[in-house]
Amino acid sequence: MLNFFKTIFILNLFIMSCKIPSEGCDGFTGSGKVLDDCGVCDGDNSTCLDECGIPNGDNICLKVFGGINDEHGNSIQQTNDGGYIILGSTSSYGNGNYDIWLIKTDADGNQEWDQTFGGQEDDYGKSIDLTNDGGYIITGYTKSYGNGSNDFWLIKTDLNGNEEWDETFGNYGSDIAYEGYETLDGGYIIIGYSQSYGNNGSTLVIKTDSDGDDEWIKSYDGNGTSIQQTEDGGYVISGYKRIYDNSCQGMIKDNFWLLKINLEGNQEWYKTYGSCYVEYAHSVQQTIDGGYIVLGRAYIEGGANIWLIKTDIDGNEEWNKIFGEFSSWDFGNSIQATIDGGYILTGILNYTSGSNPFLIKTDNYGNQQWEQSFGGIENDYGNFVQQLTDGGYVIIGTTNSYSSGGSDIWLIKTDSQGSLVF
Repeated sequence: MLNFFKTIFILNLFIMSCKIPSEGCDGFTGSGKVLDDCGVCDGDNSTCLDECGIPNGDNICLKVFGGINDEHGNSIQQTNDGGYIILGSTSSYGNGNYDIWLIKTDADGNQEWDQTFGGQEDDYGKSIDLTNDGGYIITGYTKSYGNGSNDFWLIKTDLNGNEEWDETFGNYGSDIAYEGYETLDGGYIIIGYSQSYGNNGSTLVIKTDSDGDDEWIKSYDGNGTSIQQTEDGGYVISGYKRIYDNSCQGMIKDNFWLLKINLEGNQEWYKTYGSCYVEYAHSVQQTIDGGYIVLGRAYIEGGANIWLIKTDIDGNEEWNKIFGEFSSWDFGNSIQATIDGGYILTGILNYTSGSNPFLIKTDNYGNQQWEQSFGGIENDYGNFVQQLTDGGYVIIGTTNSYSSGGSDIWLIKTDSQGSLVF
């Protein structure tokens, strides 16, 4: 009998020792924050995983947002309070199959509020920008509203994401917006693909006033995916253009396309860049010397690589760089100039199998200074990058490795060297 009570006493001591406060998944001893059965850190949408996908491995809480279905993260901006405004699409929340999803977080990536926009059909959010009045302008496209199978959709919100007004643009065909930003005059510029205007498959650019009423609508022969207002008040567009090239045995091919238009949307010049293969440009920025930096992907035998081109102010190529492994499928999706005069790139490594988001930092000549990749064993994507006021970087993308459903929005914060913060 004595041995029995001794055994009970030892078991009680063991149980009590297990209750000694330990470090929670938020990194604080005794906080009591632990992972629930779904891998959520105390219910704040922060899945605690280390770089190998092990729960609570190094107390880095990854910031993922989503439900039981699919979500996609497409655009992000740092807000004036140091937090982030995120735009994407959700099929877990809202009214229809897919709705536009707007998420506001604090500086640590914790959700403060969210809003959905959409009807009974598919509606997608593609681009977010801060407006001078403290609100936000959302660019996307809608099948729930408007005239055609898809229409451009411009939504203006206040600081808390409440809709102030919206406008749709389109006609009988499918019109899909990719990017939209506030312009120097307080209006907005939108770019996308249109089957309603031009040659049944053209670039469509719409300039609006501050209330979303169109001032001019122009179409161009090519496929524009990115736009930025230039220092002269006009705009630069990047994308790809289909051309016939006698030097490539008469092949019809797609090449990088850079188009410069003036303040009224009239073409000033365009340039194409490429080989006898296929090249798609996805992001453009004007550089401090007045030229342009263009990022995309170039297809080669057995794969695709990240392609970076620098031009002068007239679009003449100054240099280009290739990043990626032979026979891999690597895509460049977004580029920003950095405060040191270089560039930061994000996109997708190994798109066809177990893809991961990446960060590549270059100097002002495109020479790689460092590279980081993130992700798990499933397909994860980096879609947009921005340098932050603290010198670090933020990526918005989509994860299947760390999701609570099919795919979730993934917010990645790094320090100035690309090391993961959350």
